[in-house]
Amino acid sequence: MLGMNNSNKNKEARKSPVKRNGRTDDLAKMAASTHRPSKVRRMLNNYVVHCLEKEHLRSPSYSRCASTDNQCVVVCRTADEFRERSRETLNEKTVEELNLLDPDVKYASEAFGAVLQNLFCRGVKWGWIVGMFAFTGLACEIAVKHKRHELVGAFIDTAARHCETQESFRTFVESNGGWVC
Repeated sequence: MLGMNNSNKNKEARKSPVKRNGRTDDLAKMAASTHRPSKVRRMLNNYVVHCLEKEHLRSPSYSRCASTDNQCVVVCRTADEFRERSRETLNEKTVEELNLLDPDVKYASEAFGAVLQNLFCRGVKWGWIVGMFAFTGLACEIAVKHKRHELVGAFIDTAARHCETQESFRTFVESNGGWVC
């Protein structure tokens, strides 16, 4: 850096990633790029939007992904059934007791991730995957009701990242036909 004029220093600073909110600018740019989100991320997003629409709720910048393929329809229907049958245990009180509405988005997201870790701690099954979708939808719905819109993206990201990065999860889905219904 010695001997660089100010314009070269500025160029160098723009090239190196800067940490913000635990992510680097480069990662944030990549996430915001035009690359298509994964299938599971699109399905989670669509299910959350479906849950919000059913309750006549809206969250800024969340709308259905272009794809409303058969898998999304099946997941929505199955997760809705799961939520209906689990109404006594999957409710606002559960979300609050798990600290998912914590004022600190990072903490709330980590608490949500811990729920997912616990859900899949003994392996992966389709029923537990449906439960994950149902719980993600419920958590996002309650977050919006409490005017915590920033949690919607955090919960979708946490669930999608869990599905995309956990080897046991990916192996199970791939060895059982993938996301194709």
